[in-house]
Amino acid sequence: EALAIAMGSIVDPGDEIILFEPFYPYHKSIALLAGAVVKTVRLGDDGAVPFDALRAQLGPRTKLVVVNTPSNPSGKVWTRNELEQLSKVLYGSSTLVVTDEIYEDLVYGTTPHVPPATIPGLFERTITISGLSKAYSITGWRIGWIAAPEVYARAIGPVFDVLCVCAPRPAPP
Repeated sequence: EALAIAMGSIVDPGDEIILFEPFYPYHKSIALLAGAVVKTVRLGDDGAVPFDALRAQLGPRTKLVVVNTPSNPSGKVWTRNELEQLSKVLYGSSTLVVTDEIYEDLVYGTTPHVPPATIPGLFERTITISGLSKAYSITGWRIGWIAAPEVYARAIGPVFDVLCVCAPRPAPP
């Protein structure tokens, strides 16, 4: 819901969205529903981000890059260094970053979760999406949030209000 609202608020038909493969299928479906042209960048077999391939996909119509960390389905956790590289690649462009961080509390291995919005150069362009459902085993409750710079929050807020009006009660009395 949050991703659909964020994309629907800031993507115009014909805008481009970049997804990193493998990606969660709903990310592509939501982008297509928003009228976007989906471009992809395939991660290396080791999960490395091919920044040259990302640069090649960026263009004047690129509105969003979707960063799913930790990733579903691959489990890839973006490193601080990779996020700093992303900041450098996007520097000077108007491309935004939308993050899906729903698995942020479920990291296995030695790479810690680093929220992209904490990286210099990404904060002002990042729309963060996360929630409680995965970490707290309450997937049916759909309790989550969007955090964004004010200019994007003002665009997202009215769309959210129209589509969600109020949250359902998660359990009967």
